[in-house]
Amino acid sequence: MILQRLIMTDFRQFEARNQIDFSNIDDKHVSVVIASNGVGKTTILTALVWCLYGGKKLPYGDLTEQFLNNNTFDNLEEGEQATAEVVLMFEDRKSKYIVTRSIVVTKEGSKQVNGPISLDVVIDNVTQHYAQEKIDTILGPSMKEYFFFDGEGIGKLADSSRPDLVQKGIKNVMKIDTRTTAYDLIKEAKKTFDKESAKIQTNSGITDIPEERIDQIDDQLVVKKSNLSKAIEDRDIYEKKLLAIDKELMQIKETKPKIEERKRFEEELKSVESELINAHNKQKDLVTKNAYLALSHEAFSNVSNIIEDKQKRGELPLIGIGKHFIEELMKEHRCICGEELIEGGSRYKHLENIMKRATAKSELEGNLSSLGSFVESHKNDNKDFISRLKDSRHAIKELEKKKSRLEQEITRITDEIDKWLDYDKEERLDLKRTETLNEKDEKIKLIAQLEIEIEQLNTEMKKAKKDLEVSQSISEEVSLLRNRISFCEEAMSMLEEKNKEEIESIRIELSERLANRFEAMLHSEKKAYLDESFRLVVVGKDGNVSGKSRGEAKLISLIFISTLIELAKEKEMSMENDYLSTGAGVYPIIVDSPYGEFDAVYKKTISTALKELSPQVIILLNQEQWNEDIESVFHDSLAHAYRLIAHRPKLNYLEGERNRVYFNKTTYDLEVQDDREFTTIEKLEIK
Repeated sequence: MILQRLIMTDFRQFEARNQIDFSNIDDKHVSVVIASNGVGKTTILTALVWCLYGGKKLPYGDLTEQFLNNNTFDNLEEGEQATAEVVLMFEDRKSKYIVTRSIVVTKEGSKQVNGPISLDVVIDNVTQHYAQEKIDTILGPSMKEYFFFDGEGIGKLADSSRPDLVQKGIKNVMKIDTRTTAYDLIKEAKKTFDKESAKIQTNSGITDIPEERIDQIDDQLVVKKSNLSKAIEDRDIYEKKLLAIDKELMQIKETKPKIEERKRFEEELKSVESELINAHNKQKDLVTKNAYLALSHEAFSNVSNIIEDKQKRGELPLIGIGKHFIEELMKEHRCICGEELIEGGSRYKHLENIMKRATAKSELEGNLSSLGSFVESHKNDNKDFISRLKDSRHAIKELEKKKSRLEQEITRITDEIDKWLDYDKEERLDLKRTETLNEKDEKIKLIAQLEIEIEQLNTEMKKAKKDLEVSQSISEEVSLLRNRISFCEEAMSMLEEKNKEEIESIRIELSERLANRFEAMLHSEKKAYLDESFRLVVVGKDGNVSGKSRGEAKLISLIFISTLIELAKEKEMSMENDYLSTGAGVYPIIVDSPYGEFDAVYKKTISTALKELSPQVIILLNQEQWNEDIESVFHDSLAHAYRLIAHRPKLNYLEGERNRVYFNKTTYDLEVQDDREFTTIEKLEIK
């Protein structure tokens, strides 16, 4: 659908006949209309929509019922009639359309009384019956909100609470609604079969019609499940918010125990320092008292050897052998081993020799015995001393390590405390957490209630289907109807599944293209995509979903529409080689006052998005929104430019200057003095 010309006759501000021509599909595909506020920009958008879809009240603007131009109305006599008319010419799939919608207005005092509205549609010079249906097959009423935008309406597609708008847009623009129409027709056929079956079941004992009951329950289930899905989605969003809040709270709350932890570490450090002092003192004491053992262990060994040698040579007595003990052995002539001792024998003589060397226990024997025992017992004391000294050094080293580790822990904890201890932030987060938790709890309650209601409906459905089985078993005729109903259900299921597959495929493609365009236009670290719930989402550099500014909402909506139109055009072009395809269409975009109060940079970004929106773009804007920067964006693509001239009995001066616009290096007035008040359209020269 490519718009060619709009003609307004005595319509609203436009007295007599006024005409605007639009661009064709080529590089010069943009048309602009510039006017001061309240002169008729929105009326042009209104005229386009009303011409296509009609209605007793005008869309956009003030939604009044005043159609006829005031001057034309004032010139009428009481009871006299005049006609307000809008003609729209456009081309669709090589056919030329002329749509004419008019309304007869009667003067009754000072009031405009609207009469009948007439509609004529001519296609390739042939007047059509069912005129409105011809228009709706090209651009149905449900599609108008995706191609005709007032200023603030552009961003509505980015509203995360209305993913249905995005999903419906995909279905309608891509003509997936063809399958939906087939689905609805089959569903109606199924209902017809259900009713025929019900007639036969009047004597079955079932007081109602199970088929109708099933349909009613099924409709309720669809609504309840949709509400449940939305509630679960909302609950998950609140859950994610709570996790983020809890993470921050945890970091703050974990800081408080760290103060106690630091105190414990400081006390432990004092204890370790005390242990370290004691360990050093013990080491000093060990060295003071026992170091000689390490220096004299060879002397002990030498003393032991000397004593043993002198005992062998008889210079020292055998220590520990009493003389009295030897005398007893010789007297009894019995050895300690039990053998007999014979006087004059070798063993006896040996005892006599020992007897000569043995002494009675004396002070010398005691001293020698003590010396021998001391020497023997201290032979290995140096090893013990060295071992104890090593143990002492190891203990000191471990205590020093422990001291160093405690000092590092105290420093680390101190840094963390300084970083996170913010009591005001904790209070704010606690309040936000409470609010979010309450919202989540409300959703949980709603989910529980919906699950109960769904379960009740499922129980009712089981009973209804059981009743249906009973009723359908009554006769062969019912059985035949049942087969037809089953076929309808299978066909509906198949169409529904195909719709889901195609919509998901389109969603993925749209999301990829949208992300690339958003990044290219915005040049920021933010990214955008179309999520699985058909929400237009913007994420920050941390990957978390972020709120959208008004500018971002408009930009992502415009990019989504342009990408959708691009896919529709590709599908339409492929129809030439695919006769089974329904095509999708080529569509224009009309935008009224797109810029709002954005800064210059964002206006250029929005302008770039507008320029790439569609094969045909029509922009309505006031003189404050048009400047040289905006003109430079559209210069290479501009096919037509118009100014709306306000005729006024009294001119409107702003700071001493008349309303003007600077276009193509020329200044134009947007208002002129006249006896009456109305608006005319003038084409501007494009060099």
